[in-house]
Amino acid sequence: GSRQVRFAPYSANSGFYYICNNLRTQNFMESFVMSSHLVLTTRSHQSSMVQLLSEHMSLYALKVKVYSGKDTDYFPGGRHFHMDKQWMKDFLK
Repeated sequence: GSRQVRFAPYSANSGFYYICNNLRTQNFMESFVMSSHLVLTTRSHQSSMVQLLSEHMSLYALKVKVYSGKDTDYFPGGRHFHMDKQWMKDFLK
């Protein structure tokens, strides 16, 4: 995800989720779905998700790992789309 300050500290991208099914993650996802007003207010799924991740980590001991798109090209994101047009063309073939 974007490295802008408003997305810190996780820079989580809201386009792909891998979530283990447990009570903490169920609680988080329910909060995320029910917090659509945050998306409308911030105009960003990403900043809304980061805000809720921080809250749930602090209050409910939610464990979070954010996948780094720099490590592999299996899950292209904005970095690929905006910075590597040739890679995207090859990926779409």
